[in-house]
Parts: sequence; C-alpha cells; structure tokens
Amino acid sequence: MTAMQPRAVPNRLTAVPADGREIVRQVDDVPGFVARPMTRDDVERKSRMNAGKRLDTLEVRCFRDVFWTIDERADLTGLLSSLS
Repeated sequence: MTAMQPRAVPNRLTAVPADGREIVRQVDDVPGFVARPMTRDDVERKSRMNAGKRLDTLEVRCFRDVFWTIDERADLTGLLSSLS
C-alpha cells in the first residue's frame, strides 16, 4: 500500500467477527485526495453536514464565507475569532 502513495492514500480494515470470518475492505482514495479532488459543492455539502451538527444555518454560512475568502486576507490575525 505504501507504493501507492502519494497518488493514493490507501486504507485497509480487517475485521474478524465472533464466527471467525475475516472481512477485509480497502479504500484506495477518498474525495479530496489527489485522484479525486473535491469540488466547491462537495466542500460546501461536507461543511453543512459536519458543522451543521453544532451550528445553525447562518453560522455555517459565515464559516464558509470566511473559508472561501481566506486567500484574500493580508493578515490571518483574528481569523480564529471570526470563526468562533
């Protein structure tokens, strides 16, 4: 699996339930890695899914606005406070 890097970031999980069977699943890459870059829509959907568990819709939108404009900031001072 190491040979697959950096083009992929493979992960393999092996589970052995009480009946002794061996269940193996491998994922070679996930959205957001080199072979499968995430689109802006993917990132926004993921932020709603994750941040939406703790924040209301307006707070999630503010968080995304800060995220999408981070490259326009001359100074990152205050960045974390704008997200809190």
